[in-house]
Amino acid sequence: MLSKIFFILNLFFIVQATTFTINAGNMYYNPENIEIQVGDTVEWYNEGGYHDVVVTSGPESISFSACSSPCNIGSYTFTLPGTYDYICSVGQHAAMGMVGTVTVVESGVEGCMDPNAIRCDEDIDTLYFPECLSCLDSEPCENYYNENATADNGLCMYNDMPTGSEFVITQVDGGYNVDWSTFSPPVDVLQYTLQRCLDPDGDTDGDGYYEYENCQMLIAPMSFNLDTSFDDINEVFSNDVYFAKYTLYVHYPNNNYWGSANAYYLVESQSPQCTAGDVSGDGTINVLDVISTVNHIIGTSTLEGEGFCAGDVNGDGVINVTDIVSLINIILS
Repeated sequence: MLSKIFFILNLFFIVQATTFTINAGNMYYNPENIEIQVGDTVEWYNEGGYHDVVVTSGPESISFSACSSPCNIGSYTFTLPGTYDYICSVGQHAAMGMVGTVTVVESGVEGCMDPNAIRCDEDIDTLYFPECLSCLDSEPCENYYNENATADNGLCMYNDMPTGSEFVITQVDGGYNVDWSTFSPPVDVLQYTLQRCLDPDGDTDGDGYYEYENCQMLIAPMSFNLDTSFDDINEVFSNDVYFAKYTLYVHYPNNNYWGSANAYYLVESQSPQCTAGDVSGDGTINVLDVISTVNHIIGTSTLEGEGFCAGDVNGDGVINVTDIVSLINIILS
């Protein structure tokens, strides 16, 4: 495996590398000073006279023997960054100005440089984010964080969302206030969209999950709303039992869809705490509880909250004659 990686890296440098030619002549190197990248090659060609190349300072010691023109003095592929000063050591050539410099810099790698951007090691939903089949930490796609990048490509994508403690829902008259102002996005948000889905009847199919079938957009897409708090006033929240799911969609620059970054947050009414049969809530189950239950069934009074919870002895969500039978059995037991 390692041999394959080294082969790929070597192939990369071979494909990307550039060869530069420096001409030597009558007391000159031309160009005298050049800047190249790691992996590039320099060739010295003698086009007039008798000259060599000797590096006098730099990360590596390099020298090529003198030859008479026309000839190739030598070539070298630079793998270490730094400044290489060199001369022609023949006679007084260096003193007469036959000197040069090769400056080697790290190879420039363009990529996303923000560590807050999406990463290869995350569970990315490819429905919203570009699929990167060859995504590795060493060679990520252009929108993913690249730890080796030296030049930012400006294409970072993000999926950061408020945590449960940063998406605060507090009760107000008739509804709820939604506030996520404590969340610090990695970059400026273009807009956000808020959806609320209600489940008015609970888990009707018995699969252990609420259906949240009644949905509406509280803040519509393309509204470019940037407020981070919202009063969600709806009469449903005056009911004794309700189940709500808020879905927040945050639109970041570069994300190819306004809903790419999203998360949902649940709000449920507190389940009434009651003792089955104790309709009056006095701690005793007796004939008075039976009378209250009968009055609810025939419509002369209405049980709500903990009273309804206690009257619904069998827990099926409805108070009827079956609950009265169960209530009498509790009294007689």
